[in-house]
Amino acid sequence: MLAKQFELKYQLIELYIAYAKYTEEVMKNKHIYSSENVRTASELYNKALLLAKELRLPNMIEFATRERSGFKTFCQLNSIEI
Repeated sequence: MLAKQFELKYQLIELYIAYAKYTEEVMKNKHIYSSENVRTASELYNKALLLAKELRLPNMIEFATRERSGFKTFCQLNSIEI
């Protein structure tokens, strides 16, 4: 049972990051930087990072941190307030 919960939470981390990346790509391609999209992507990256920390997964923590950092850089370069 615990292994199944762990697996589901791991997949949830991947889904959070994938959806955040999707939202980020929509913003990049359409040049539409709505506050809702920015907030959604930011929250998803944060949720992924928190869940990776909860599960004590160093590689996923690093990956989520790197992805979130890339999003923050994208926002800074485009004068988008997070």
